[in-house]
Formats: sequence, structure tokens, C-alpha cells
Amino acid sequence: MRIATHTLSYNVSRFIPDVIDNAGPHVDKIFVAYSKRPWGYNPHARATFINPTKIEEFRAAKYFDKIEFIEGDWETDEGMRNACLERAKAQGFDWLIAQDADEFYTDHSWRQIRQYLETVGEDVKHVRTTWYNYWKTAQYIITYDHGGIKDTMATFAIRCDPDIHFFRSREPNVDTRAVLDTPAHHFGWALSDEEMLIKVQTWMHTTQFDPLAWYRMKWLGWNERTRNLDTVNPTFWKKAVRTPFELPDFAQKYAPSLEPHHVPPLRDLAANAVYDLRHTALARARYLKRSLDGAGAWAR
Repeated sequence: MRIATHTLSYNVSRFIPDVIDNAGPHVDKIFVAYSKRPWGYNPHARATFINPTKIEEFRAAKYFDKIEFIEGDWETDEGMRNACLERAKAQGFDWLIAQDADEFYTDHSWRQIRQYLETVGEDVKHVRTTWYNYWKTAQYIITYDHGGIKDTMATFAIRCDPDIHFFRSREPNVDTRAVLDTPAHHFGWALSDEEMLIKVQTWMHTTQFDPLAWYRMKWLGWNERTRNLDTVNPTFWKKAVRTPFELPDFAQKYAPSLEPHHVPPLRDLAANAVYDLRHTALARARYLKRSLDGAGAWAR
């Protein structure tokens, strides 16, 4: 059984080389897709932004020898991932794991993942894991609309079958899936202000919400009483609370203390409420459209 991961390397300097060394002992190869420009979801960003992450930054990784770089210029998230998938298929891999640069697993989880992928039946074509989403720092964690701090994430691994491909971001074109409770520790929202400002203007969801308004109200204006934090569907992320468990060793690096945040004035609270109502309605409309189009329930 041969297993590879793939990592997309735009604006992820904070996590390199750590993410390579997180996966390195447990997989056979790590495909790293690199582009100098962001995707095409925001034409202005694509025309003006240059990737702050450099290929040379990966050389510090202990498992650098397992990396195979794929350089290109992709319009979409799924296009970038499919370039990695096609390379994995051509080299005879059985599974391709999607491990974005801000996602980490404990060694125990990696052992469970490897054992599962080696033994699961051929009818399972893609696998999701669970995950924890940290907020600003690993000291804070997101709570979801169901009340918990752990949720099911997007596709984690897909079989390298000839007819399988990514059709929308990490989602493949097959629905025979399983969920493995080996949670990813996701630090994609444990960023600096500058990193977050770049992220919300360049990632695949940038046209589905008002990135600058969200950045101003939910990110810069955040305090422990701030509610409805999700960008695309505000009520999906209810709030951020103190992380209630002992952090893994790799998380310590991403757990700086936060300065006290003050309660925003009433005008900002009102602006937050208007933002939440508008974007919640838009999210529900997208979900309904995708359901009617038969594209599945993954609406984010």
C-alpha cells in the first residue's frame, strides 16, 4: 500500500517545515503544489498579489527528501489538487491524502489513519476525518452550531482510481465515503492579522462573503463575546472559547497569548447583526441551489 499526501503552498510560511515533518514519517511521498499567484476567485488579488511563501522555505524540513514539487499557475483550488492527484496516479499510489499546510495530526492519529487506509474495503473511495478549528491562537477553539468543538471536515483521502478527481475544492466526484475520528488540528484561523487579510481575499470562498467587512468586524473586532464567526455561514461557528484540553506538542508553537480585547461599541454590534443576517440568508440560498442541482450537501 503506497500513500502520498499533497499540500498547497500559498501564504503558508508559518507552517513550513512543520507540516512536512508532521506527515513525513507516515507517508511515502509529499506532493507540494506551488504557484506564484493566488487562484482566480478574486481577479484583483490574482493580478496584484504575489505568493509570500517561497519554495526555499521547505528545505529546512527533516523530510525534505520526500517532497516532490509541482509548479504551476492554477485558476481554482480543485485544479491545483488535481495536478497532485494526476501525479500520484501516474506514480502508482493507492491513496492521496489532502493535508493542507495548516493541518496537523498526532502520531497516534497517523498510525490509525495508515492502518485504516491499508485495510478498508475497496468500496470506500474517499475518507473524511474530524477536526478542531483553532481561533487566532491554539489557546482558543471554535464551537459549532451543534454545541461541540469537533466537527467533520472536508475530504481527507481519496483513492487514486482512474475515474476519480476533485470537482470542487477537496470534494471528489464520488460519494462512497467513510468518516474516521482521527481529528486534525487545524490552525488555518490561528494567523497573524496580515496573514488573515491575505487569506480572506485569495481563498476559494472569497466571493461568497464580504472579506473586508468580516475581517474588520469578526477578526480585528473580536472579543470573547463575539458570536457567529464563520465567514460564509456565520451561525455555523457560534463562538471561540478557551481550548479545554491539553495541546499536542506541535500546537505549542501556535499558542501565543492574546492581548485583551475590548467589547465593541453598539454601532459595531449592530453592524455585526446585519452582516450575520445577510450572509446566513445567502448561505441558505446556496445550500438550496446545490441541493436542487444534485451537487451534494457540502455547501461551504
